[in-house]
Amino acid sequence: MNAAQKQVAAMQAKKDPECVKVVVRCRPMSRKETEDARQRIVEMDGKTGQIMVKNPEADAREAPKPFTFDQVYDWNSPQDYVFQTTAQPIVDSVLHGYNGTVFAYGQTGTGKTHTMEGQWDPPERVLKRTSPSPPSVGDGLRQGGPYGIRQEIAERPAQGGLFAARSQLPTTPSPRTRPRLFTFKMSKALAPAKKDPECVKVVVRCRPMSRKEVEDARERIVEMNDKTGEITVRNPEADAREAPKPFTFDQVYDWNSQQAYLFETTAQPIVDSVLTGYNGTVFAYGQTGTGKTHTMEGQWDPPELRGIIPRTFLHIFQQIEDTHDQNFLVRASYLEIYNEEVRDLLSKDPKNRLELKEDVDRGVYVKDLTSYVVKGVSEMENVLLAGKKNRSVGSTLMNQDSSRSHSIFTVIIESSNEHQDGSKHIRAGKLNLVDLAGSERQSKTGATGDRLKEATKIN
Repeated sequence: MNAAQKQVAAMQAKKDPECVKVVVRCRPMSRKETEDARQRIVEMDGKTGQIMVKNPEADAREAPKPFTFDQVYDWNSPQDYVFQTTAQPIVDSVLHGYNGTVFAYGQTGTGKTHTMEGQWDPPERVLKRTSPSPPSVGDGLRQGGPYGIRQEIAERPAQGGLFAARSQLPTTPSPRTRPRLFTFKMSKALAPAKKDPECVKVVVRCRPMSRKEVEDARERIVEMNDKTGEITVRNPEADAREAPKPFTFDQVYDWNSQQAYLFETTAQPIVDSVLTGYNGTVFAYGQTGTGKTHTMEGQWDPPELRGIIPRTFLHIFQQIEDTHDQNFLVRASYLEIYNEEVRDLLSKDPKNRLELKEDVDRGVYVKDLTSYVVKGVSEMENVLLAGKKNRSVGSTLMNQDSSRSHSIFTVIIESSNEHQDGSKHIRAGKLNLVDLAGSERQSKTGATGDRLKEATKIN
């Protein structure tokens, strides 16, 4: 067993692959970049999944910016290793009846097609053969998966119609291999060796049945296991012998879950990371009437019914109050996306359409978006309540107070501290708290006119 196969086996031993994973691959510099004497500003640590990006125009004392992912591959990574540690576990799960997706995205010229498809053997190197053979290192993920499956099927008889894919791949890099920078997400991927919060997590919360559902004698068809993160859904119209369908997530919360517990186990770790200079996002999505706004905002009174957003306010300023060696500046903004138009909920004219812009330093931002400096929980609550008054809501058959727009409450936290040599270090983190409007079916909501137009844009 080579080094790559040993690492794959070790990773497969860690059970909890049921989530979205984000990995990054960086290509080597092109011939033109080398001729132009470009310098590499990226450093990658495959063991920790961390990428360090240096600003070539910054002061020498400015530290590189760290970004952490589930897995990173540098410019020396061969195709077979990328396939074995990312796509192959997904292929294996599909052979056992699960759904899986691998997709690559990134800027043009960064090597997405190279990673997904690679290069076929040139005609002068193709040997006559009657059965499929393993791909070369130049072959990409798409070729690695099918070839590995076919070979395994040819090597052993069927067992209940399911086969475990095992790709027999070479480990010597080909000189034609030219990996490039790309990022791809995947489901059913490998879990890191230890619990690492620096990735996308998917959690599910199930509300209790409403009064109307109880009056209509509806039955619950969902069972949840918060220890394993598994949800089983039973088809009420199916044969009694049909087993419920299982779905596994990073965390699940049943109808008895409390607002405080949900905040502490999902949102609070993200808020803590923003306080140390990282960017984080918490967003709720689902069908209309499933409790997204209740989870994100909740009710102000009694306090135990407060949702993620108000609890975030309290946690931020508690942490700031307990920190004595740093200075903080907190700013807040609130916008909505209504019928695909961006609106400032804190503006004097909240129905005025704003524009999205992109800047080298700021990235993507909303031009002329109102932002307030807040010095405490009460001030931040006032910002939220002022914006809520301007948010677009409406009534449907499924929800009396249905959100008709997506809302994003953004908190920017800047902190500065002085080093022993007298230099000051400034960090800034951005927290996006998103309440998405619920997807809906016109036949169930009874939406007509403006409500139907809104639903079309929402979906």
